[in-house]
Amino acid sequence: MVLGDYAFWAGAAGLAILLAAFFLEQRRKFRRDTLHFNSMNFIGSALLAAYAYYIGSVVFLVLELVWALSALYFIVKALGKRGQAQ
Repeated sequence: MVLGDYAFWAGAAGLAILLAAFFLEQRRKFRRDTLHFNSMNFIGSALLAAYAYYIGSVVFLVLELVWALSALYFIVKALGKRGQAQ
């Protein structure tokens, strides 16, 4: 398997994870401020950012990096709430 195949499957997995998070949030199975929702967004967008880098799409890369950083911010925030609750 060549690097392009890995990049494609990483991108496909990232897309599936993002769509699953969106679908679950729309069906009210996840709330936007939860660790689960934002972890799925972070992992999915990070995988898509790697794919965007591989295919050389700067606009797509910037979008996914901003998405990943936003999700990471909310992950840290959710973990902070967990720490305060203990």
